[in-house]
Amino acid sequence: MTPDVGEVVLGHYQVVKSIGYCDMPWLTYGGRDVRDGSAVVLRIANPDASRDRWRTDVPGLETPTKWAEAVLAREARALSRLDHPRIYSLRASGPGINATERLWAPSLDRPFALTGGHPEIAALIVRQVADVLEHAHSRGVFRLVPTSDGVRLGDDGGCKLVDFRLAMILDDDPAAPKLEHLRRQELHRWGAGFAHREALQRAVFEDWGADLAGGDARTEVLCIGALLSTLISGFYPRFGGQRLFGGPGGMRFLGSPALARFVERALSLDRAKRPSSAAAARDELDQILGEVGIVDADAEIAALVADRESYFRSFPARMWAALESSPGALARRGAEGAKLFEELRQAACRAAR
Repeated sequence: MTPDVGEVVLGHYQVVKSIGYCDMPWLTYGGRDVRDGSAVVLRIANPDASRDRWRTDVPGLETPTKWAEAVLAREARALSRLDHPRIYSLRASGPGINATERLWAPSLDRPFALTGGHPEIAALIVRQVADVLEHAHSRGVFRLVPTSDGVRLGDDGGCKLVDFRLAMILDDDPAAPKLEHLRRQELHRWGAGFAHREALQRAVFEDWGADLAGGDARTEVLCIGALLSTLISGFYPRFGGQRLFGGPGGMRFLGSPALARFVERALSLDRAKRPSSAAAARDELDQILGEVGIVDADAEIAALVADRESYFRSFPARMWAALESSPGALARRGAEGAKLFEELRQAACRAAR
């Protein structure tokens, strides 16, 4: 049965209100911990979900309720392994119900509002995401989410990752038939009617089995590349021979060949061409950011979150000064780099007036 507003579940969590419906076999409520008043999110298996939509022949997933219980149990198992301030926390769980930390920061679904159109700021955000994913990998958890809506920017001065409901958990998924079906259903739901989203999700779906077999992280690197591409260009990356970058950020992006090469490699359908792990991706992004004077990435994100407009105004001058002091870095950017450098110089002059 679904709970009533005011009802206390899992011993300490009071249902406050419904906070949205999605095409999934669970209901989502806002709640509070009656002990300290802190806000939580309650996800509860929906007994009224469409039986035609969620019925399967996979043992243990024959009804929408069992489907939801399997997903929520997977989320609980994944989060119980993780302990990182940049990952949403599990407060409590039970059959068909999870209570998790509630986040108030926005997701990264408006890339240019969050990056100011600067590819390097997008790389700064994704670098922190890669660092958090490396922690998850060290605990045997692979998130495998290629979209920006599972990343929040602003909580505690940085990024925070949500959505581990379809995570792959090493040594917990020996054959993973249920996970394969769960991810296949998610592919159908998430990509339906959106060709580029479907192509992206399908690339992840078809790739992740190799990670399961060998504990590799190259599918997660594909997700990192997809997130960075989306934040830079404003579009999901495209596969099948289409142009990778078609968005308004494309020309400015070309001013950084190193960043272009990183994204091309991360999104390659040839796994061997990608960085081997989230840590390798993070370290490569650190080198790219170092060229434009970003040394302490966590401090930079804290400054970005604290006052986004001021950060955007000061960034061109800082980037220009860093490039000017490193002629080699400027030369490596070629003709498009020279054009970008001139834009930065002019912006810096305008800001100084």
